[in-house]
Amino acid sequence: MIVFYGIDNENLNYSVLKKINLLNIKKIEHIFFDENCNEIINSLQQMNIFNEKKIFVIHNASFLLKDNDGEMKEKIIDLLENNDNGDEFILIINAKSKTDFDSKIIKSKKIELNKVEKFDELKKNNLIVELLKKNEIFLNEDALSNLVEITANNPFIVENELNKIILLNKKNIDASDIGNFIIPSNDNNIFELINFILNNKKSEAIRLYDKLIENKYQPIELLQIISNQLFNLKLLKIAFETNMSSNEIFLATNMSLFQQRINKKNIENVEINKMNKLLDNLYTLDYNIKNGNINPYVSIKIFLIK
Repeated sequence: MIVFYGIDNENLNYSVLKKINLLNIKKIEHIFFDENCNEIINSLQQMNIFNEKKIFVIHNASFLLKDNDGEMKEKIIDLLENNDNGDEFILIINAKSKTDFDSKIIKSKKIELNKVEKFDELKKNNLIVELLKKNEIFLNEDALSNLVEITANNPFIVENELNKIILLNKKNIDASDIGNFIIPSNDNNIFELINFILNNKKSEAIRLYDKLIENKYQPIELLQIISNQLFNLKLLKIAFETNMSSNEIFLATNMSLFQQRINKKNIENVEINKMNKLLDNLYTLDYNIKNGNINPYVSIKIFLIK
């Protein structure tokens, strides 16, 4: 059982995706824990009826924390640790440090705890250098500085932007190449697109989607960003409904107080069930696109129309 914890949701999801790719198991199932212990126990008890090996990604695995129900927590962990089907379990949780976990979790030899740090400017720079080195591409100092400056502090965006550079098929990249092929991060447009989706503004969503594609975004890149941001909005919705403080919300979602206030207005009339359904559809799209089953551009456009 592998646990990823931290307070940077994008970097958490990116780290999990990298681990999934290393495991090389095609079947993936996502489970969202929403404080209903009996529901997740029922799901886990039904897993072994399948013969095919799977990766189960459990989001918001707060039952691992030391302040949660001991009896139910023990039962869930026992089911995860004593899986006989060869399945892999990856758990994601917002937590600042190891001390947030129950002592049995920390001491268990069957649980691998991985802390994911905030994806800051330094980590962005390091990821860019790592991907360039891996693909034997050289950027001069001006080009590298420009690339670090204009890309968002989001590992998914960084990797997708680097893929554009790789496709240039040039070993030496200068500042003009960066200016011609990489667009500055525009988080506002992404949030606007998500708001259109949540509020059923289909024609506006399609127009903005096409605009973002014209501005050099790749469909799969948009899909990943939308999924991450929508998941953050779901966490925000739950946080507001449970009267969490602004500081607690920041630690869980990495949203500033200003962003919290803006997004609160956008999601106050949106049901959690709708967000869950959208996320399920987005994860299904992501899986089918990455496996070459459907056309990325067209399938995402159909999703926006539905």
